[in-house]
Amino acid sequence: KIWLGQKKSCWRWYEEDMLDCCAMDLEVVREVGICLTDFHFLAKCQGVTIQSWYASDVSVEQFRDAVRLACCERRDDVISVSADSDSSSSSNSISSHDRVQPKTYLVTHYNRGTLHQTGTGHFSPVAAYDERSDSVLILDTARFKYGPHWVKLELLYEAMTCIDPNCKLS
Repeated sequence: KIWLGQKKSCWRWYEEDMLDCCAMDLEVVREVGICLTDFHFLAKCQGVTIQSWYASDVSVEQFRDAVRLACCERRDDVISVSADSDSSSSSNSISSHDRVQPKTYLVTHYNRGTLHQTGTGHFSPVAAYDERSDSVLILDTARFKYGPHWVKLELLYEAMTCIDPNCKLS
């Protein structure tokens, strides 16, 4: 399940069965997974503004800049999300019951094997960046398998450059 910080519809939680609006065969998705282009399509179908890049098209420095943008830099593009589950409005004043969340999130598609984990292609968000160790905190979407974990940025970049056997792209 994926929690949505800001209610966009009557649903607050998403499950894979709810992704049928995009004309994707969920049985095929369960069997072979999805590529970055499919992820992009699913995000657009859910009303998300998304930009996608293949790791082969960006340098490790460009990736590091994207990590910094999503995790570190103070920006004006933040929204206030009320801790009250019935609130669906954004506001400029933040009370003690509100959290500030960035509008920019970074989700990576990488090969688990490169990180010495079981499995192959996987999507998970990057939650934090530690510049001193040049490491990122991955919030693994398969929490039952791997909890949040720190990975060296260059190792994650290497894992992102592996060619996906289904799409033939990195």
